[in-house]
Amino acid sequence: MNKFSFLLVFFFAFAITASAQTKDNKEYNAWYVQKDSAYTIFAKKAMIRAEPSLKGQLIDSLYAGASIIIHEQTTEFAEVKSIYAPWVKVSYQQNGQQKSGYLWLGSVALKNAVYNNVNFVFGIERLEKDAKRSDAEYSFYTYVVQLKAISSDTLADVKEWKVDGGEFASYIQMLLLGNTKLDNLQNVVRISAGGEACGIPTNYFYYGWTGQKLLPLPGKYSVGDADVFYHSETLLFPHEKGGQPNKIIKLIEEEETLEEATETKKAKVKKMNAKEVYVWNGVKAIKQK
Repeated sequence: MNKFSFLLVFFFAFAITASAQTKDNKEYNAWYVQKDSAYTIFAKKAMIRAEPSLKGQLIDSLYAGASIIIHEQTTEFAEVKSIYAPWVKVSYQQNGQQKSGYLWLGSVALKNAVYNNVNFVFGIERLEKDAKRSDAEYSFYTYVVQLKAISSDTLADVKEWKVDGGEFASYIQMLLLGNTKLDNLQNVVRISAGGEACGIPTNYFYYGWTGQKLLPLPGKYSVGDADVFYHSETLLFPHEKGGQPNKIIKLIEEEETLEEATETKKAKVKKMNAKEVYVWNGVKAIKQK
């Protein structure tokens, strides 16, 4: 299979999965709820109700960054901002009291990480239909996601971008890289979104934390199909082996099988290696020409 054919397969895979997390297709539940586990509120203001319904009696509210325990997932669903998600039974502490109620799962963060007194909270803000890639048979949706930095119960900063949903965001991780020795940054937040199947890319998004603001950094991605094609990118920061002061180095490696191996000859493979260098000025990463 050549690179062009691989991309066609890649596009078809997207076409049959991108409607996930909607009312018609809830196969990919991005939250992966575990009974009696701790989670974090993502929504600006999440409503706690007496029953698992948007019409249920409002008994309380929680703000972004608040901690909850999810005890069980109900069979009741609601659609808000095009996100189709279930209701969950939760408990939480408020004003020294133990409370409980029902919460719509779309209000909950996908991931969070804490650094000093800052809670970095990542979640889905809404779904948007992509009219250019939708037709009568398939509806294409993207996730509009946000990374929030919450300091002392106050929203310090928020960054918003889009990712392909469904199977393309079925595996999400968040990692704090610590002090990477980039000027003006105390920490770097890395968020990855992708899938585990062949041909599904994993995209990595990086944001530097100054102590007050989130600043975008260069990202990377990797994708591959076993024995056919792969594209891999690595970022080197100043604190890592091979890194340079106030530079982010992107190493790119690509390999494509042009002809498969036979009993009489080896496979014909095309390889490519490249490097991009970004200079960090304390506020922005500028790509060197």
